[in-house]
Formats: sequence, C-alpha cells, structure tokens
Amino acid sequence: MARVGGVAERTRQRILRAGLRCFAERGYAATAMQDIARAARVSKPALYYHFRDKADLFRALVTEAHEARHRRLAAALQSGHDIRSRLVAVMQTMFESFCEDRELYQLAVATMFAPAGDAPRGFDCRPLCQRNFELVRNAMQAAREAGELSRHYTSEELAQAFYGLAHHCLAASLIFPGCRPDRRMAERLVQLFLQGAAAVPGPPGQQAASNGRGGGVRPAGSDRRAKRSRPEVGRA
Repeated sequence: MARVGGVAERTRQRILRAGLRCFAERGYAATAMQDIARAARVSKPALYYHFRDKADLFRALVTEAHEARHRRLAAALQSGHDIRSRLVAVMQTMFESFCEDRELYQLAVATMFAPAGDAPRGFDCRPLCQRNFELVRNAMQAAREAGELSRHYTSEELAQAFYGLAHHCLAASLIFPGCRPDRRMAERLVQLFLQGAAAVPGPPGQQAASNGRGGGVRPAGSDRRAKRSRPEVGRA
C-alpha cells in the first residue's frame, strides 16, 4: 500500500512540474489540461484523478510553493545569532529558491499582476505572499526592540526595503546575465541595507541611526570618520 501511495505522489509531483512549465511558457489562459497531460506523460484520467480541473492544479501549485518557501524562510530566520546573519540567511534562501526554480518565480510574479482570465477566478495569492512577508517583518520588529535596528523606521518600512533589494536583484538577473544572486550578493545587499550608502551623515533621523542613538547598526570607526569629514563651524 505504501508503494502505491509513493507512486501516486510521484505522479502528482510530475503533473505539478509539467503544469508549472506549461503555465510559465504559455500563461494560464492558453494552457489546456491536455497540454499538461502530454507534458507530464500521463493519461487524462490520471490527470483528473489528482486534480479536478486546471484551476485546481494551478491553486495547488502556487499554494504548495508558498508553503515550501514559508518553511525555508522560517528556518533561515532561526539560523543566525544576530539580525545581520539572519537577514543574510533569508536573502540567500530567497536567491537559492530562485536559482533552483526560475519558472516558479516567473509564474509567481505573473500571477500577482495577471489580468482577468489569466489566473483562476477568485484566486488571490496575496494572503500567501503576506504570510511570508510577515516572517521578515516580525524579525525586523524584534531587532528594533532589541536595539539592533533604528526605531526611526517602522518594521513595515524595513521589511519593504529589504524585500525591495532582494526582489529587484532577482528580477534583474532574469534580464542581465551579469547579475548573479549568490551568497556574496546577499551579504553585500544586507550590508547596504544595514549601513546605507551615504558617505556623510544625512538628515537628523539618519544621524540618529548611524550614531547609535536610534538603536541602529553602525560600522566600526563610523564616528571617527564622521568627525574627520565634518567641517568646523566658522572656518573657510
């Protein structure tokens, strides 16, 4: 009985992979169940044994992908000893997921912005996306409360900025061959996120974050560099 169950699950996963390829190449509306059956090399009765219709298959594909992503992100957030190491682990996990399955990333983005008819009627993937986003937002909030991140920004703003850096890198890698989402890129982007790109102190809120009054992360020697670069009042 266990062997039969294992065969059925492998067939189901093969159908999901075939569905992903078809949806990514043709779009939801232009894909027929016959296309998926042919790509998966299964009969139509076998296809309908696992999924009621095309919409059922699509929902299962997207939902299970988000569930897997949620588990991986949660594990990444538990792997570090401070906010920097946790964020590097999260971003590297996002990059690894992308490199393992670019078609899935393309489908996820297309689904979020799909016109009417190019996604199952009534299907809304935003709650699934929000659930993953909340993992990072909660980590930002905990880091704010622990004094690792500046309180000048809300946890929502911090999470949005972090996600913006990560997803832009993923989108760029689809267009520009030289953009490689790897661990080094993750470390550099997290460094940029935590330290900023300004060479000198900016507005008061940024100064508070950089000198520690706002609980922000500051690089070693930043106070000394700031003093050397700040002009003395009254001197030309």
